[in-house]
Amino acid sequence: MATVQAIKEAGLVPYYLDVDLKTMQPSQDQLNQVPKRVLNETAILLLVAPFGKPIRDTGPRQFSKKYSIPILVDAAAGFDNAFNKRLSIVISMHATKVFAIGEGGLLYSPSKKIIQSARAYSNFGFINKRDSIQAGLNHKLSEIHSAIGIPTLKFWNKTKIKYLQLAHKFLSSLDNPNIHFMQGWGVDYVSSTCVIHCKDKKIKQLLIKEFDKNNIEWRDWWNQGCHANEYLRQFASYSLPQTDMLAQTTIGIPFHLHLKPDEIKKVFQVINSIN
Repeated sequence: MATVQAIKEAGLVPYYLDVDLKTMQPSQDQLNQVPKRVLNETAILLLVAPFGKPIRDTGPRQFSKKYSIPILVDAAAGFDNAFNKRLSIVISMHATKVFAIGEGGLLYSPSKKIIQSARAYSNFGFINKRDSIQAGLNHKLSEIHSAIGIPTLKFWNKTKIKYLQLAHKFLSSLDNPNIHFMQGWGVDYVSSTCVIHCKDKKIKQLLIKEFDKNNIEWRDWWNQGCHANEYLRQFASYSLPQTDMLAQTTIGIPFHLHLKPDEIKKVFQVINSIN
């Protein structure tokens, strides 16, 4: 939701693209289906790295080069594996994220021009001297969040190992052919959330029912997709069947470093019982 709201705040108009079920990003075929009239008015291709899942950029970069459309990646939860030398990426450091300092975010870009402009925008439009040469506000991290960030970065490798160890427990606990984890989760990257895929929406609804019965928290992170939200549906100009399927078959389960072994066991006893 935040991604689309940010587009609106920037004074632009969103145009939704459907995504591949496994990668959760637009495929080359889906990119190629964008109408010419839309391409002619497109300012940027904004990709989303859902729940920290790394962006595979070969297709989008070819698309970007072909139509001279820049790419920006919303990798809010992607601190662990989002840094790509060829892409501009925004990462969140909110308390709910894997690299958490309480609040704030960061922008990574291979373009010195983009970074210089972003720094100026976050500091009243100043560049090297107290002279506003462009639009800007005070968007810098607060001193307290910066102070928290220093030790958080220092111990990041240890934190990552803890997440990997916890993810390994989850991966080894799943014993249900109707449910699987996100591609690469807990192996290629770590995240502060765990989203599982159900075979179909019936399995998901059964799982939700059992979670509620056993007092286990869950999150419907996709909800019904941005295109189905009351305000954001106005920008949906065609059907998004893959996105609809993801919304109907994915669910977030408890995943944090303070989970106890018996709590993990309880979660997977429920998950493995669903058929």
